[in-house]
Amino acid sequence: MNAALKTADAVLETVRAMGVPPAAAWSTDTRALGAGDVFVAWPGAARDPRQFVPQALAAGAAAVLIEAEGAQHFGFSDARIVAVEGLKALAGLLAAAWYGHPSEAVRLLAITGTNGKTSCALWTAQALNAAGQRCGVIGTLGAGWPDALHSTGFTTPDPVRLQAALATLRAQGAVWCAIEASSIGLVEHRLGGCAIHAAAFTNLTQDHLDYHGDMAAYAQAKQRLFAWPGLRHAVLNLDDTFAAQTLLADCRARGLKVQTTALLTMADWHAEDIVQTATGQRLTVVHDNVRHGLELPVLGAFNLSNLLLVAALLRTAGLGDAQILAALRTVRPAPGRMQLLGGQGTPLAVIDYAHTPDALDKALHALRPVAAARKGKLWCIFGAGGDRDTRKRPLMAQAAETLADRVVLTSDNPRSEAPHVILQDLLAGLQQPAQALLVQDRAVAIAQTLAHATAHDVVLIAGKGHENTQEIAGRKLAFSDAFHARMALAARGAGLFSLSEAQGWIGAGAQVIGDAHTAPDSVQTDSRKLTPGALFVALRGERFDAHDF
Repeated sequence: MNAALKTADAVLETVRAMGVPPAAAWSTDTRALGAGDVFVAWPGAARDPRQFVPQALAAGAAAVLIEAEGAQHFGFSDARIVAVEGLKALAGLLAAAWYGHPSEAVRLLAITGTNGKTSCALWTAQALNAAGQRCGVIGTLGAGWPDALHSTGFTTPDPVRLQAALATLRAQGAVWCAIEASSIGLVEHRLGGCAIHAAAFTNLTQDHLDYHGDMAAYAQAKQRLFAWPGLRHAVLNLDDTFAAQTLLADCRARGLKVQTTALLTMADWHAEDIVQTATGQRLTVVHDNVRHGLELPVLGAFNLSNLLLVAALLRTAGLGDAQILAALRTVRPAPGRMQLLGGQGTPLAVIDYAHTPDALDKALHALRPVAAARKGKLWCIFGAGGDRDTRKRPLMAQAAETLADRVVLTSDNPRSEAPHVILQDLLAGLQQPAQALLVQDRAVAIAQTLAHATAHDVVLIAGKGHENTQEIAGRKLAFSDAFHARMALAARGAGLFSLSEAQGWIGAGAQVIGDAHTAPDSVQTDSRKLTPGALFVALRGERFDAHDF
């Protein structure tokens, strides 16, 4: 193994001298490697991918880049292994150079903030495509095009995967990409090597303190985006205190072209005359003292705030007001973000990713008038993620108890934590814990709540949103809130569906064996109660696995 290299130029020169073909792909995952590719490995918080170097070499990797610090413990001797000092910080620069600096051709619109990043990124891409400008997306929902996203497993992918994704978008004709810039991603150099055209800030509320330690460090991580070399534009939501009191002055001092948005105060882009409709909201958008009427299929003031941010981002992309308003009329809610199911003769189920105190508060505030208009109660089913910031758990419970009529505590992604311990942390935040329902199994919680709620009620199922797995004790099990909600609504007689429709709800991993047009007449999770024509849903719980039946 070589003496450790210290600069990106030295690493690239070495890799090229090793005869690595120019078309070789770089990867941080040995399972994605092909012969002649480059494997990149640096230690992480949970594991050290350098342990997979033998697999990379066996797969035919032409070069393997590893973090030099601590590498001596692995005893590597293969000539294809290149040790690099500070590899994590250099990885983005290296991958960007290898792929021909894709962000110079695919201009990046980066969005940061505690909540709203996913919706803003997706809506920005939807709107730009509607305006005739090819725009990809990279974020929580995946990487690719708005209607064809492939999961990366991260809000902001690792820098090697990110540069590869941008290169793919460039090859497919993208000229823009809306990207979520998470606080952790910024600290971990995941956007290294990227040129960023515009940066937008949604809000700052409590989350990720297990990683950052305190709110000051969390805020500083977000602020990094607005000090990005070469950044030209900033879009700030002035309804957020940190944006109004800190970021605004900072961005102006840096000479950035700043646009501001707000619902509660005057800004470059603000909204007036907000009226809730049966399917969304109607409002007047004011920009440059010109008023524009707009009706949108989204619920919640927070979503209007997100849409104003998108409008300002579209302006940085060169669109005029008429183009912006026309493009905004085409946007559709992101999967698992205030996603509405049922509601006609059944409870209205709402799937949302809200997993912070602020997000849960805003989602419930948005649904209170909906429940009132339906003359029903507002239910809230939620849990809290394991191995994450424990300080937010009682705060989430307080928000739910304050705003919901009925609270159902259940599991989220417990990960390595015991689910009952997380539930106790949530209970500690309730003034009247005896009034809450505890149903540890999330599938059962959804099924029972939607079975007991009246047809007038609204049921918020919060925390997991678009996710199609649930992580329990180190295993990721297939799980979709939307699927289980649809099953529960169907069990109430909300209307028949075909197996092909059920396949679409579950996702790409589902396979129909037999006639895809078969329509069950009922849904059952108890094999002892099955009748001819019913659909049996096999649930895997912590005590039993219905697949055995």
